[in-house]
Amino acid sequence: MADSVFFGLVHNAVLLLALALIYDVMISRDAIRAGWPGRLGSGVLIGLLGVVLMLNPWHCLPGIFFDSRSVLLAISGLFFGVVPTLVAMAVTAAWRFIQGGAAGTGTAVIFASGLIGLAWGRFRCRPLWDLSPRELYLFGWVVHGVMLLLLLTLPGEVVWQVLGRVALPVLAINPLLTMLLGLLMVNRLKRQQIDSELLRSAEEIRRLNISLEERVRERTTELEAANRELESFAYSVSHDLRAPLRAIDGFTRILSEVQGARLTDEGRRLCALVRDNTRRMTAMIDDLLTLSRLGWATPRSTKVDMTALAGEAFREVTQMEPTQRIDFRLEDLPPALGDPRLLRHLWSNLLANAVKFSSRRGRANIVVAAERRGDAVVYRVEDDGAGFDMRYADKLFGVFQRLHGAEEFEGTGVGLAICRRIVERHGGRIWAEGRPGQGATFFFTLGSEVATNGSDSLPTAIA
Repeated sequence: MADSVFFGLVHNAVLLLALALIYDVMISRDAIRAGWPGRLGSGVLIGLLGVVLMLNPWHCLPGIFFDSRSVLLAISGLFFGVVPTLVAMAVTAAWRFIQGGAAGTGTAVIFASGLIGLAWGRFRCRPLWDLSPRELYLFGWVVHGVMLLLLLTLPGEVVWQVLGRVALPVLAINPLLTMLLGLLMVNRLKRQQIDSELLRSAEEIRRLNISLEERVRERTTELEAANRELESFAYSVSHDLRAPLRAIDGFTRILSEVQGARLTDEGRRLCALVRDNTRRMTAMIDDLLTLSRLGWATPRSTKVDMTALAGEAFREVTQMEPTQRIDFRLEDLPPALGDPRLLRHLWSNLLANAVKFSSRRGRANIVVAAERRGDAVVYRVEDDGAGFDMRYADKLFGVFQRLHGAEEFEGTGVGLAICRRIVERHGGRIWAEGRPGQGATFFFTLGSEVATNGSDSLPTAIA
């Protein structure tokens, strides 16, 4: 068997793969699906690639040419559909007649290769991008097995001579070439599939973003309306509810002062009770207004001296207290980023709580300190007062939630809810630990502490 047969077919194979790469760059399958002009243009281009292959054939015998157009047309039928393949077959068949020789057999091979590709793609139940190398190799064997059978149409004196020279090289090289070219097409289909998925995902994301923006605008409008209603409610509470309370307190005071001589002891006690409840209701309204304003007020962010702020808050809440009974220890606290007004309110509520619930001890101890836990600075207010049962710790920071009766310790039950709101507005969290009769400790963190040289020396909590 002449080596020139193998060399000719290998030369054709290399040329075909090079042309396939060029084709892959120049045209995509989307162009084929774009309509008749795109399909016709693709068919002409495939046909011209076949002509280029036929310009460089291996001459087996005079008038008998061999090249790789059968591979090209089979792959065209398999991957590119009816119109491009029929056009390509027409172009290559026309050129084969121009070449002369055994044009009838050559034309039959051209049409057989394309039609087998069309049939294989048409009756295959699965998508083309999952074609395996094994199936593509089998496909190449079928195409070129049929091609060898068509050689039997050659004149009797040359048919066996041709088959003896080309059968083995064709079956050895062309199915492998079909598999390689098919894998190039499969890879391109997979890329197109990925690109399509990316485009669909991008479109879905764009659609969801538009929907999200619309929903955000709707929610923003609703929130603005709710804030306006809340501000209106706060105004109503501040003015409309205070006026009746002031009237009740005023009339009760006048009754006590003007008619005091005529009132019995029980009457005077009831008048005092009315005034006490009026003042308590006023304090509750003030606390609710503070809590509601925290819902829409945007905290300022500035560097706050927490040590000075805690000291000022303690002096403020103990103005009416005998401070001699309280051992107050204020350690150096790291500064924080936050709203000074809100943080002052936070310290005032926590320290007022500590002073109030330790008021029944002969000697009270209150400690304000800070420690580092991981990346966060944890501030704490510790007292040795009444404490609380940890089973009810989740109720501490609720509005109007009290673990001690009003007859034991006065208050509105809103102060710790205000503390939680302030801490959350700063991006932190607050929690408490305690035991009945042994005091309580309130901890809080803020979302962004300021790192200072002094903070490096903070004690570190050990788990």
